[in-house]
Amino acid sequence: MQSQKPGMVQERYPVYYLQWDKLQEWLEEKYPGYSFVKLVSGLAFSCGSLRQQYTVAVVWVPGLMTLAERICTAQSFGERLRPIELDDSLPVTNGNDDDDDNDDDDDDDVTAVTGILYSGVVFWGAWRLCVFAYALYRRSYEAFESYPQNLACPGLYPRTLQGYSERLRKDAARLLVEREEEVEMPFRDFGGGIGLERAHSRQPLRVTYPMLLRTLTFHQVMPACLDFLSVFGTQSKARDLRFSGFREQTLLSSPPRALAIPELHRSGRQYQLCYNLKSVSMVTSEDPPATPSWSIRQAAFHHQFDIVEGNALWIVAKGDKELKMRVQELTGKSGRMEDRAFETLEECFRSSLAVHLLFCHWSTEEWRWYLQWLEDTIDRETELAILGLRDRYSTRKNYTLTDLQNVQYYEDKTNEAIMVLEANIDILNALRNFYESLVNLAEFPQQGTYKGDVDRFAAELGEMVYDTRMQIRRAGLLVKITAERKDLVLQHLQGQNTEKMEKLTRSMHEIGAMAQKETIAMRIVTVVTLLYLPATFVSTFFSTDVIKYQTPPSSNSASTSQASSQPYAGSFSKVALIRWLELTLPLTAITVGLGYFWFKRSDKRRKKSIGDWLERGRVDEE
Repeated sequence: MQSQKPGMVQERYPVYYLQWDKLQEWLEEKYPGYSFVKLVSGLAFSCGSLRQQYTVAVVWVPGLMTLAERICTAQSFGERLRPIELDDSLPVTNGNDDDDDNDDDDDDDVTAVTGILYSGVVFWGAWRLCVFAYALYRRSYEAFESYPQNLACPGLYPRTLQGYSERLRKDAARLLVEREEEVEMPFRDFGGGIGLERAHSRQPLRVTYPMLLRTLTFHQVMPACLDFLSVFGTQSKARDLRFSGFREQTLLSSPPRALAIPELHRSGRQYQLCYNLKSVSMVTSEDPPATPSWSIRQAAFHHQFDIVEGNALWIVAKGDKELKMRVQELTGKSGRMEDRAFETLEECFRSSLAVHLLFCHWSTEEWRWYLQWLEDTIDRETELAILGLRDRYSTRKNYTLTDLQNVQYYEDKTNEAIMVLEANIDILNALRNFYESLVNLAEFPQQGTYKGDVDRFAAELGEMVYDTRMQIRRAGLLVKITAERKDLVLQHLQGQNTEKMEKLTRSMHEIGAMAQKETIAMRIVTVVTLLYLPATFVSTFFSTDVIKYQTPPSSNSASTSQASSQPYAGSFSKVALIRWLELTLPLTAITVGLGYFWFKRSDKRRKKSIGDWLERGRVDEE
């Protein structure tokens, strides 16, 4: 049967919480037009002192099957599958109690058992080993809260595992959502794919802390996967953009028993990969005006592949559903037949390589246009620094510190692109080297069968590496050009500052000339003041009552009364003039002399200070 919409039913049902008693509803929605019933195949055995016991296998089959077809299917599953759990309380009823349409036919091999999946066994030794392996796996799964310390094959020291666990618990609030209503973790049909998504690149992953631990424990994911998931979560700006890595774990021979679970199609012989890649995409701001810009996006990938069963698991963490849609296109009806074929081990391996190539192509496809945008932007910001006229009377651009900051910003962005591209190259080379060495291992099955696929895979990765190196050279040249343009802009800034200083000097010179004229006028006023100051002082002194010059007294009273009745015309006194000159001239000379002495003294000090300053300057130069 072919599913109408592969993967869509799983997205509506939380697979890891799906109980066996709800499989009927899930199957009927996955395969429209069919109804399903349960069959149980029983097998009796005895070993030593053990009494005869039964193990049963619950098999879901379409309700349209005849009774003979159901019996054949149940017996077929009972011969191929092995038990995954022991439960003495299992209700086993003989007869065909699950279907009233077949009451006329009675058979002890058909029973109606609900709720638990069991399977038949052939050999007691294999059954006991399988049960022991499952017990170890179950113990690991029940201790999911201590991930990654609970892993059957952690491959790291206990202190390192404890550090992983504590760091994950500390970052859970930032990295993951808290409510199950916000969970969105689709599970794909094409071999096992889990998408850890976000509404945008700076929101938590849409999975709760317990669900993430259960998922990683169920698939026994290597602890290094947490390093790559930690770069996501709530953040104000992109975190750990400089972090890149490639981790691998290979278990091709003598795997731990807890990893060999046939009921889960796990042989334990597998390899795991964890790595991250970065791409770039254009984003347009919602606020007007809508200006396009570019943003570097990163994605983390975990992949494990069973080299015996052929089943694969993919865990992809990214800020949107872009990679999920690409994988659906690759493995859907519109994809190539060889990329969506999973019938044989070789086809499964080839399909896993195709998914790797899809992710690698995503990491290399937009860098050319991003560098073109950087080139255009830097040319636009610095074009006038080269071609603009710089004479005094032409219209020109006046650069500011903001222009210098913009050029420096784009130079940093170019250096960041170089760093990311070099990290991508290292990861692509590591991925290529891993698969080339994998097929050469003696434990790898049918080495010659897969060598051609790996060679083609390595060739395509080599082309991507070559193209990425070309983009790095292009970005390196852009960094050199940007640095030279930045120096030119800085020189323009210095030239503009020099011109401003020249204008300021000219204005200060004009102000100095005006001040000089004012100083001369003030000196004239000062000299005149100095000349008039003694005379003014003496005149003021003689106007007081200390010395009085009055009319001489007359001999008779008649003349006195007559003189007093007339206004005083004044009289010249030679004695008073002599006294005035005797005091005024010496005081004037003393005042002028003191002023001249003080001026010379100040001028001498000024010249001495200038000479000392020039002497210190010559000493510093030497």
